[in-house]
Amino acid sequence: MNMKELKHKSPIETKTKFIEAYLHIWNGKKNLPFLSLTGIAFSRTQVEAWVLSLEEISPIQYLYVEEMDQIIGVAVLSINPLSGIEILGLGIDEDSKRKGVATYLLNEITDISRNRGFKSIDAKVFTGNKPMLLFLLKNDFVIVDLEHGQRYDGMAIVRLKR
Repeated sequence: MNMKELKHKSPIETKTKFIEAYLHIWNGKKNLPFLSLTGIAFSRTQVEAWVLSLEEISPIQYLYVEEMDQIIGVAVLSINPLSGIEILGLGIDEDSKRKGVATYLLNEITDISRNRGFKSIDAKVFTGNKPMLLFLLKNDFVIVDLEHGQRYDGMAIVRLKR
């Protein structure tokens, strides 16, 4: 596995490859319910706008894991000098789940947090996403809040912190 960060200066070929992987992973039948507040698939136009508008200094950071020239995992982070790091999304290709990709991404997120001097990492997870909740709890996150009725079907979001 190879960890990379999508940057402002990344070649257009890399950005295009990332956009394709993002759409594939985020819109995957088993992933979408846990990565979308609305239940509506992410559009190419939407993701292109996010990726192609990256600036040199951006509050959003995209990490991805490649294996054999294929992107198999993506993490989206919000990095704010006042509030710290929040994991906005962590998606793994269906064929690559349970192979350590999420752990690999979380370790990189932890390194980024430490290197920037932050003392914690925040994450939000739908209550129905038991695999992600268990993953974060096993990795020393604690539940700090519950936000009721956040998803299109009324499902709550658990806010966690490590």
